[in-house]
Amino acid sequence: MAYSRALRSGEAGSGTLIVTASDAPGVAPLPGAQAEAEILARLIPSATVVRHPTRAAVLAALPSCRVAHFACHGYADFADPAASQLVLYDHGTSPLTVADISALRLVSGLAYLSACHTAVTSLDMADEAVHLSGAFHLAGYQNVIGTLWPVGDLSAGMVAEDFYRQLTSGGVGAPDTTLASLALHAATRRLRHRFPGQPTLWAGYIHTGI
Repeated sequence: MAYSRALRSGEAGSGTLIVTASDAPGVAPLPGAQAEAEILARLIPSATVVRHPTRAAVLAALPSCRVAHFACHGYADFADPAASQLVLYDHGTSPLTVADISALRLVSGLAYLSACHTAVTSLDMADEAVHLSGAFHLAGYQNVIGTLWPVGDLSAGMVAEDFYRQLTSGGVGAPDTTLASLALHAATRRLRHRFPGQPTLWAGYIHTGI
């Protein structure tokens, strides 16, 4: 947090990267992730959408983007938290892990991890923030949206669409990452209003940042 706070936001890239892995091999399909990516691409027409992402492609694209959005499976490895990963198409042979992300040195505004278990780690490492959200902070992202437990494919898309509508003023401007915490608060409150008796749909999203 101290590292990302010390960075000058004006040095960050200006683009938006949307990474979607809706049918990665060996895991359950996520049809909502593809729909989520398409909605966000309409709200942010200048965004780069990576539809069959690999570890190498994502690591190469991250330095030029101010906003990185991932719509995919997330896997928390409680035995080895540094091996927790965002599940891309080559996850079986070359996974994108906490260790990979935390080794980056970027100046970036927002990472939105629309995936399961991106802000949890083992009990032994609970005070070390060794998880995917913490890795993106260490890499230089000033704001990170993560999850505390499994999130639904469809409800995740609803939260993400609401969130980016607020950041882009309904799709008319570039994402304003300084609004990240307020936008997530409003998006989850609206989903809570729709499904008041199902907190698992909306209570697991958290914002960390400055």
